[in-house]
Amino acid sequence: MLVLNYVGIKYSPTAEDYTTARRREANLLFASNTNTKRFDESTPYYRYSRNATNGLGLTIMPTPDADVPDGLYVEYVILPEKLSAPEDSPNLPENLQDVMIAYAIADVWEGKRDWSNSNQALNRAMLLEKEFFDNYQPTASDKPVKIGIDKSFNPFKR
Repeated sequence: MLVLNYVGIKYSPTAEDYTTARRREANLLFASNTNTKRFDESTPYYRYSRNATNGLGLTIMPTPDADVPDGLYVEYVILPEKLSAPEDSPNLPENLQDVMIAYAIADVWEGKRDWSNSNQALNRAMLLEKEFFDNYQPTASDKPVKIGIDKSFNPFKR
């Protein structure tokens, strides 16, 4: 399963920037009018669509009139697989699991109000996270995404 963070579209080959497409459900987009010509390129929408052969997809309205090279930009996060047996291991890049465990340990110490151990565990988690993002060499779409602008996930900022 994946979660979309951003969908952008270009309507002409000469366009330099992507226009943000916003998600709307089909029943909201077509509640009173089913004419797709009424959508404007300055405020595009997308909805999830499903068919029997290709599975889940996106429908963007309005659709471009011509082929646009690199006309669609999608950012997404793949959710980890559900683990049900003790021998299951998460589908995570190497060493990322250690980072997550270190943050969980720091969170437990904070819950117990043991500030000394909590700070020590948090510093270790932050060090492991920095090492992970400094040394990880992703392949294609396997690159992990830091959350926010130049910031990574911190479980203590809820």
